[in-house]
Amino acid sequence: MISIIVPVYNTEKYLGCCINSILNQSYQDFELLLVDDGSKDSSGAICDKYAEQDSRVRVFHKENGGVSSARNMGLDNAKGEWICFVDSDDEIQNIAALSVANMNTDMILFTLKMVNTDGIANCYPLMPFLDDLDTKENYIKNYLHFHIFNSVYAKLIRRSIFEDLRFDTSIKFGEDALFNLQLMKSV
Repeated sequence: MISIIVPVYNTEKYLGCCINSILNQSYQDFELLLVDDGSKDSSGAICDKYAEQDSRVRVFHKENGGVSSARNMGLDNAKGEWICFVDSDDEIQNIAALSVANMNTDMILFTLKMVNTDGIANCYPLMPFLDDLDTKENYIKNYLHFHIFNSVYAKLIRRSIFEDLRFDTSIKFGEDALFNLQLMKSV
């Protein structure tokens, strides 16, 4: 099973589309953890509505502490063998590929498609695919040059990796980059 963790803060405008994109997948072996981080708009009520309608949805309401604390709460309550993070203003298209989760690996990376307000899409690989990278250290050095390095989405990570790994709640900028550095050391 996959635990999909969505930190939620004041995204009522996008939240329904995000949740629907997850629930409407052909792959169904997942739980959706919506962590309402003290939203001041109707985001919390939207989360509750979905939980009432679908048993795969679990909602956690907490005092505002930032995206890192919301993700950590999701990690603390996740039951799946795999973890996937989705931002509450994003949509996913196809998690059927996640059914390959029986692979002997710690992390699976996906291509990210960013669509601007004009509907123009750009696709970005999440890791460098260079044949001459023979060591983990060289791979990480090249990975640092990818702009997508600063995000935790579009990754499927084995839950056992998170035993000692959490988001640093003391920083508000660059927390994803710091997390990714720690993650790359662990996988």
